[in-house]
Amino acid sequence: MKNPAVILSVFIALAGCGQEGAHIGHTDVHLNLTLAGGVATSEDHGNQKGSFAPAPSGIVKISVEVTASDMETIVQSAPVSPGVPTLLALSIPNGSDRTFTVKAMNAFGDVVYEDSKTVSLNGGSLSLPIELEANVESFLTSTLEIVGDNQITAGNTRAYRLEGSLGGSTYDLTSVATWSSSATTTATINNSDRKGLVTGESSGTSTITATIEGTNANATTTTVTVNPLSAGAGVLSVAAGGFHTCAAFENGSVKCWGLNASGQLGNGTSTTTPVSTPVAVNNITNAVEVAAGGFHSCARLSDSTVTCWGWNQFGQLGNGKLGDGTSSTTPITTPVVVSGVANAVQITAGFNHTCALLLGGSIQCWGFNASGQLGDGSSNATSTPVAVNTITNAVQITALFDHTCALLSGGSIQCWGFNASGQLGNGTSTTTPVSTPVSVSGIANAVEVAAGGFHTCALLNGGSVTCWGQNKLIQLGSGKLNDGPLLTPGDAIDTLTATSLAAGGTHTCALLSDKTVKCWGANLFGQIGTGAFSIASLPDLAVRDLSDVAGLSAGDGHTCALLENETIRCWGLNNFGQLGDGTTNISPLPVSLSGL
Repeated sequence: MKNPAVILSVFIALAGCGQEGAHIGHTDVHLNLTLAGGVATSEDHGNQKGSFAPAPSGIVKISVEVTASDMETIVQSAPVSPGVPTLLALSIPNGSDRTFTVKAMNAFGDVVYEDSKTVSLNGGSLSLPIELEANVESFLTSTLEIVGDNQITAGNTRAYRLEGSLGGSTYDLTSVATWSSSATTTATINNSDRKGLVTGESSGTSTITATIEGTNANATTTTVTVNPLSAGAGVLSVAAGGFHTCAAFENGSVKCWGLNASGQLGNGTSTTTPVSTPVAVNNITNAVEVAAGGFHSCARLSDSTVTCWGWNQFGQLGNGKLGDGTSSTTPITTPVVVSGVANAVQITAGFNHTCALLLGGSIQCWGFNASGQLGDGSSNATSTPVAVNTITNAVQITALFDHTCALLSGGSIQCWGFNASGQLGNGTSTTTPVSTPVSVSGIANAVEVAAGGFHTCALLNGGSVTCWGQNKLIQLGSGKLNDGPLLTPGDAIDTLTATSLAAGGTHTCALLSDKTVKCWGANLFGQIGTGAFSIASLPDLAVRDLSDVAGLSAGDGHTCALLENETIRCWGLNNFGQLGDGTTNISPLPVSLSGL
């Protein structure tokens, strides 16, 4: 994905010389046409002026037109390629007021740049530079597309991206577009500091429009449906943790089930006895999202604050204390407010740390940090949120064990934390903490990222999937047992048309466009849902008895699906009742929750 951050310039140099004999009364003009400049990629953004990527293939032809009142118009054109000189020769009658007009055209024949110079020709020498400048978005309007899920629940946000395609290249035009919503009582959209961020206000539909201004102005639209935040029992969000699961409901409540030895179910108790049916979390009435860590849980509330409960030895609850403030090993069995987070739009939980994506694109994290998973440049644990270094344009975050990743607005990905298996994707592996974000190699068109135990996967624009990191149990979908680890993203799994991803401890799942699910990797506990317990080396088999899926979440050894009818089904490891079906029996097939 390219970012129109740098002015694209076309420099045309004309050098003329009079030649006697062959063209009496004319000036032979030799034109050296060079297409220079370019468009900064997202990696180039912030470089000093003068650092350019290759010019885009949008400009394919340059024409030169010479006009005057006492002569016939002369026109010549030639195809151009970035950095390759193109030579033209014109014989122009001598005289005054000879106007040279240079036009640059794209593959559709649109004139995207134009400039003119008027000179007098008398057979002598001539040096005539012509410079054409314009913002690159002025010619990227032939094909526009708004990318993003068109379903939002009231109180939630969704990031949209505007893509412009031309000449085989795709450009991220989100920040240069003008965004609007046709029904602001239904959905509002940010058109300033965080362009393309839609907030669902109330149930209904709204048309979201992205417009590119300029001489080639164009616009495109998408229709967003906002689903109601009603007083019903429907599920808004589900999160599978280490050995427990939590869900947020439309009435604002949260329920959890599974292991509760650290108070991670939030009902005011702690017990080593499995809790195999959902119990209500105390004192929450306005939750819109949940996150489940190794032994703690969190909820994002409708006022954009965050509350957490459970194990707090490393400050992963974010309330400024370790444990209960007296003993670091005393669990917190009811929710406490995370300090200083007031504008969260998404949350995620690792094994012993937590992160929040904030409005505007920055990230804050707190808790365990021995591997640098908080991204603040240190390996020090903290019980209050700290800012992740260098990231200001994130649109999605993810964590599971001890590394964290963020999808950025241009389609690239950055990760930080534990990297012994190459799960950060930057071409290295190390046991040294990676405490500041590093870029995942070769990815510029991602639409989602999912962090697993020791691997990571990305959903790419178009529905294919690529993964990297540990692959001992084929969780990368490569088809080869013990293949890897891969230190950079592997070959895209293009047999899928995925719309969302979930990565577990050693398995991976994809929600497909037909609303079914396919999983691959470890299957000792039936966590890939095929009805068997054999490893799946490729995403060939769909999860059985499962359809109309709207969302996924994967834990250490179990997986849960949120269905379109706002119910939940889970499968896999169930030793602590984390499937919620009233038993502690492992299930290789999806089961329904009990007691709802």
